[in-house]
Amino acid sequence: MKRARTVIIGYAAVWGDLARRDDGWVQIRRGAFSTDAAAVSETRPLPMHWDHQSQGLFSAAKIPVGAIVELREDKHGLFMRAFPHVSQDAIDLMEAIRDRTVHGLSVAYDTMTAEFEELPKLGRVVVTKAPLVEISAVNHPAFKLTDVRLAQEDYDDGEPEPAEMQSAAPAA
Repeated sequence: MKRARTVIIGYAAVWGDLARRDDGWVQIRRGAFSTDAAAVSETRPLPMHWDHQSQGLFSAAKIPVGAIVELREDKHGLFMRAFPHVSQDAIDLMEAIRDRTVHGLSVAYDTMTAEFEELPKLGRVVVTKAPLVEISAVNHPAFKLTDVRLAQEDYDDGEPEPAEMQSAAPAA
């Protein structure tokens, strides 16, 4: 049966965007997450959190609010599509996205194994390769050009349409 579902979509990184660090600026280069992005799918999702809850930065909760099922790099940035979980946290997050009190995304990556290019004359570090840990919807994104929003998409749940069920019923 054809149904509609709400998905969370947005750009978790935008090429060329800068984020402030204690010692200057950081920028993410296209291709930095290409290996992990290619591995994400509906059968192998990446966790989506709210304000990096997986790292315990803002909350003790470590349960994701969604599953990122599509992650791809395009000419603009790192695009993601996620299925929200059925939980009160996910419902609250979707309401916050809807009213734009949560309007950005943040990428958490493993800084211990990430590769960087130092550009001291520009006062910046460029992330060239980094393993993704998770992506979070956030109130105050470090990279200001990120975006998150809700969308509706159609899908087939595999159940027969009501008319098909009636025609398949045995005659009385």
